[in-house]
Parts: sequence; structure tokens; C-alpha cells
Amino acid sequence: MSDELREALEEAADDERRSFAADHRGEEAGLYLRAIVPRRRARRLVPAVAAVLAASFMGVGMMASGPENDEAAPMGASASPTASVESNPEAMPGERGWTVGGLAIDPGASAMTLSAAVGDVSGASSACPALEVFGRLEGGSDWSTGVHVGAFVRGDGAANDLHVRRFENVDVAARYLGELKRIADACAAALAEWGTVASVIRYRLDGLDGEVVAVAVQVRGSRDAWRLELYVDGVEAIAVVVDPGAPDLGTAIIRAWARGARR
Repeated sequence: MSDELREALEEAADDERRSFAADHRGEEAGLYLRAIVPRRRARRLVPAVAAVLAASFMGVGMMASGPENDEAAPMGASASPTASVESNPEAMPGERGWTVGGLAIDPGASAMTLSAAVGDVSGASSACPALEVFGRLEGGSDWSTGVHVGAFVRGDGAANDLHVRRFENVDVAARYLGELKRIADACAAALAEWGTVASVIRYRLDGLDGEVVAVAVQVRGSRDAWRLELYVDGVEAIAVVVDPGAPDLGTAIIRAWARGARR
């Protein structure tokens, strides 16, 4: 087990820290939005000003994905419709009301855990629970932490859950992405012994810098999968956990954030 994985698992097991993060999640997201949204807006309007704002806080982006089919979709961890979250066509990426694929981001919503999505088979290897740590952008070797921005939630609760992070430097960010790939491969190999299909791919998106590592763990007996997609461009990282049955919004969210476009 690598030092980064060990640190990530230790953080994941720290219940007290988790509880505090949950209680203050809105404050972190608020700080994030106050710093990053103005930076993105300035980047579009006045590039010179954007360079100054870029040094002020943790910037990053967004992404999400997951297949949609005709079968009944499992409920996300939010377990409630999001009709109260209205779309805002003027919202910048990350702001309340920012809409992708017809779904507005809900700052208080989240996706289900891997074990809730695929069952006990998720414990086939210690590498599998570690995927949730990467989904929250926790762990690693630098001072930064992930920020939970919220989730795009369908009426039945199936969600695309979004975390963002700015690493200390590009080397740390690259190692983090590489570590996810290695751990996901180990998880997939262990799941295969239990008859569960998992896929791991690393690729680039056309028109964007950076790379994505995408993990999909099939829900046995269905065509759905629990998904994690982690995108890194320089020091900026975007991670999305996607509930089984949630719509595939990954590429659209990445591109919307990276280009500062309204959706």
C-alpha cells in the first residue's frame, strides 16, 4: 500500500474530522464560490485581472457522468427531489442555480457511497473503499483539501456529486491522478474475482488540457454502474461520483467549467 493511499484511508476513517466537514460544508463551499466564481468571470472579461485573482484561493472545475437507461434507477444519498433548486441561466459555473443537462446544482445534495450502490462486493479489496476517498479529493501529500460544491440531482435522487481541489503543485496533482489509476486497477482486479465488472480508463478530452481517470463499477443484475471521474489540469482537479442511473453529464460539466461558459 502506497503512502498516499495509506494517508487517504486514514483520513477517510477520521469520523470526527468528517463530522466537522459535514457541519461546515456550506461555509467551505461559500468560500470557494466567493473566490473562484469572480475569478472565472474576470478571466472571461479581463484576462489581466484574472491572473491576479487566480492566486487568491483554491480554484478548480467540475465534472460528472453516468449512464441512463430504462430500468428503475437507485436513489441517491440525497434521497429527495430537487424541485426547490431552480435553474438560473445567469449563474456561472459553481453558483447556485448553475444548470447542466437540465439539472441545477444543489449545494446540500450528495451521491450514495460505493457500498450502498454496489453492495458488499465493494469490500473485495481495501483498494475499493479508497475510491470514495478520491471521489472526495481527500488525501495526498500536500496542504490542500477538497471542497464539496454540491450535486446535480434528478427528481428520484440519483446524483452527480461534485468535489474540487487545487493542489500545491503540478507534480503532486499528477501523482494523485496516477495513484487513483493504480488503486482503481487493483480494485477492478479484485472485483473480477467476485464476478463484478469494473473498468478503469485514462484519457484526454478533445479541446482541453489535462487528463481524466474514469472508474465504473457495475451494479450486479443491472446495466447501471457507480462511477468516479477525476480530471486534473495542472494543479486543478475535479472529481465527480455518479449514482447508478444518473444522467451522463461529465463532459458537459468539465467543458462548461473549463471554458467559464453558462449552461
